[in-house]
Amino acid sequence: MSRPPATASARPLAAVPEPTPDRPPLRSALRAHGQPRRAASQPDRDPPAACWAPVAQPSPRQLMTDEFVLFLRSHTNRHGIHYSDGTLHAYRAAVTALDTWMTREAVDGDFTACEAGMLNRFFADYLREHSQGGVNTKQRNLRHFFTWLEKEHGHPHPYKDADLNRYRARRTGPPRWPGSSSRTCSE
Repeated sequence: MSRPPATASARPLAAVPEPTPDRPPLRSALRAHGQPRRAASQPDRDPPAACWAPVAQPSPRQLMTDEFVLFLRSHTNRHGIHYSDGTLHAYRAAVTALDTWMTREAVDGDFTACEAGMLNRFFADYLREHSQGGVNTKQRNLRHFFTWLEKEHGHPHPYKDADLNRYRARRTGPPRWPGSSSRTCSE
């Protein structure tokens, strides 16, 4: 079976109508298959009102979140590898969770309002709705955001504050004897 040449169109074009006094010439032969031309007496319709609606401006926290993700996209991790999309998504999700909590708590301003006490309240509220492992993950992912915030905006790093509560992941594996040097109960 032979294929038609690449330049041949799949469907032949209809004959282009000849211009008449009541019908101006078409701009191209392809226009013959499109919508009919409007008469000069028919005014253009106004676009829908939604086209003219004001666009909502992003909040300062959303702008900071976007700036942080752009920064991560343009840098590499400590191993010299660009951040994966999954990592970028996880870091953005952590910052977005903090933003959502700050909005719910009616905190004004951007992320420079965050200090150790506010983060302790955020992590405590997050722990009520999620597991300790989830809080630990958010805490680890937000650390990178506040390191960037300290470097780019001169904000004091709340993770350097001794008052910040740390949520570590729960231990898994065999039980250990408290106070013993052995690794497991069976040794």
